[in-house]
Amino acid sequence: GYQADLNGLWDELSKQQRLPEILRVALCHASIISVSSNIPAGLLAQAARLGVLSPAAAFAYAGQKPGLAERIAAQVEIFESLSEEEQNRYRPLLVEGLAALSSIQAEYECTWVLGNLAPHLPAALLGEALAAARAIQDEGWRASALGDLAPHLPAEEQRVQVLGEALAAARAIQD
Repeated sequence: GYQADLNGLWDELSKQQRLPEILRVALCHASIISVSSNIPAGLLAQAARLGVLSPAAAFAYAGQKPGLAERIAAQVEIFESLSEEEQNRYRPLLVEGLAALSSIQAEYECTWVLGNLAPHLPAALLGEALAAARAIQDEGWRASALGDLAPHLPAEEQRVQVLGEALAAARAIQD
């Protein structure tokens, strides 16, 4: 589409070293990114579900969101709107979101992202998500994250243990 045309034009102008035109293309590109970052995640999800946007385009727009937590949450919302076949294709994006979790500084955002990701992670990665939840220092946010993860753990014994940890963290909250 238009973005691909801009990229091709950028490449051609760069070869010719035509700086004024390169700057115009850069401004167009920046404008597209700025506008696309404002598209609500719910709208992107509906557009992908109904075929108005391809899932790839919806995920690309979600990737322009300014904050990491907001990007991951938008990706999860789009992911949830897809068919099972499409979910299998795009699941690696959620795995990347889990890998990026450690770079989120605010514990409430980390909790929010874990809660969004948990239902969609492969069982093999739930241990990594659980480790991230346990690393949350604030008792309230840790209790919430553990509580969100527990129902998705594969073994009942583990679910019971993690719910116990969540309750212990909740009881430790100091007003």
